[in-house]
Amino acid sequence: MLKRIRPEKENRIPNPAGAAVRIADAAYPAPFASELEFNAPVHESWNIVHIGMQIPQAHQIYVCADNCMRGVVLTAAEMNAIDRFSSVVLEEKDLYEGNLEDITIEGISDCIRKLPARPPVVLVFLVCLHHFVGTDTGRVYRELEARFPDIQFIRAWMDPIMQKTGLTPDQKLRKAVLDPFYKGEDPESRNVSLLCDNFPLEASSDLYQLIIGNGYQLRQVQDCKTYQEFLDLQDSCLVLTRSFMAEHGVRRMVQRLKRRYLYLPPAMSYEEITEELACVCRSLGMEMPDVSGRTAACEEALARALDVIGSTPVSIDNMGVPRPLGLARLLISHGFHVTCVYLDAINEEEREDFLWLRQHQPDLVLAATMQVKMRFLHGENRPDLLMGAPGGKHLELLKPLAIGPKAAWFADTTHFVNLVEMNGMWGFDAIIRLADMMRILPVYTGDISGAASALFELGGMTVIHDPSGCNSTYNTHDELRWYDRDSLIFITGLRDVDAIMGNDDKLIHDVLQAAEEFRPAFISLTNSPVPWMNGTDFEGIASVIEEQTGIPVFYVPSNGMHDYVR
Repeated sequence: MLKRIRPEKENRIPNPAGAAVRIADAAYPAPFASELEFNAPVHESWNIVHIGMQIPQAHQIYVCADNCMRGVVLTAAEMNAIDRFSSVVLEEKDLYEGNLEDITIEGISDCIRKLPARPPVVLVFLVCLHHFVGTDTGRVYRELEARFPDIQFIRAWMDPIMQKTGLTPDQKLRKAVLDPFYKGEDPESRNVSLLCDNFPLEASSDLYQLIIGNGYQLRQVQDCKTYQEFLDLQDSCLVLTRSFMAEHGVRRMVQRLKRRYLYLPPAMSYEEITEELACVCRSLGMEMPDVSGRTAACEEALARALDVIGSTPVSIDNMGVPRPLGLARLLISHGFHVTCVYLDAINEEEREDFLWLRQHQPDLVLAATMQVKMRFLHGENRPDLLMGAPGGKHLELLKPLAIGPKAAWFADTTHFVNLVEMNGMWGFDAIIRLADMMRILPVYTGDISGAASALFELGGMTVIHDPSGCNSTYNTHDELRWYDRDSLIFITGLRDVDAIMGNDDKLIHDVLQAAEEFRPAFISLTNSPVPWMNGTDFEGIASVIEEQTGIPVFYVPSNGMHDYVR
């Protein structure tokens, strides 16, 4: 018999010092030193490709070394937008022959000429190398604009080497996409423009309802179908942004054009949300609504969540939530057991929350996401366990509830609120919806696979009554836990003749045989389309198997017709 061979696991549990710290002992705003970096195997938040692709009809061209371009190429492919992406690959000789300007100009020109249709706007991404060899970028763009006068060139950068001492590529790009705006404020307009946010503002949000309810139109980049419609976003009486990464670019644009704007970050306190709504009302001359009903709804939602979650440890990361310390403060003040917040720096906007948490929850653990020790400080070695966060031994008995994808990975938990940048939620509505998401978590996948995943670690045997090849994909695609732990999940290999003749005896025989061999703690039976259509009596079959084995057997109602959301 073939045997899977794995290397023995090394017991590497480093001292968490330098990678995690009690908030009472944390330095502000940089609790962790800049050293070697670890990247957790988690799909990151939006990058410059995503942001650029939001501009309708835009084409992106990157001028970069081959391997450094892998991330942006894969992002474009993942978005199914590779037709809007081109690249100019730099080689060693392009750097030491002193003609990088010519290489850049000719490479970009060649990309444009090969396109099936001329785009109205091209985002050109130069890189770190252009900085270090002193490229005359002014000459590059003057020549491109002369050659292609019908194209708007947006001057973007993919230069992460600069981000720790200045603006990040993300911040630079959000400024650059607004550089073509040229109109001043239109006081007669009934349009309000929300600029440079990754996610659209939800129609259920308090901000959306306030603006629309007072007869204004709220316009966002996600509503635009053409580049001209994007440019028309400047026809407004007020400009808004919710993104910290966009605030610099929007502020520069409104200063240049002498326009009004408001920065409305996704606050986690009732007082700040109320003040942000009041700012909008003052700017547009509207009456401030009574928000007491909304705060009461938040209290009810948080109470419902606490009834379900109880003392379960909660971890939060700054990828899922832009204000992780603000959320920690909100939850702790409502009785939740927050034990760890994953972040690498503390945003200046969260200073008050940081100070409040130091006073009221001094043992709350702040953990880095990139510090090298975090390679081993996860799962049963996660920092809040090693450092004795409030809860002691109780923490080891419960899988944490993670809010954000990195928190889920570091906590090694399947209780996971899947958020990036709050998914566009804002205001009281965001608190209510987040509380509901914490309370009602989706299963790993949908339907049959979801049942198998939910039962994976419980010591039972799950039998999927289905042909070979259909739901066998559960084993090959849906479940990553096969790599480091075992479970008993089997397919019956249903044949057409057995389905037609209603041959339940074969199903019963095969399950009895496997149960005798493996002696599971329980047996679960799941349905699929054909036996569901045939009306197979799974509850009767379960009773027969339980009687003959003495093992608890139950049927999980399913039929293979549903996905993650139905």
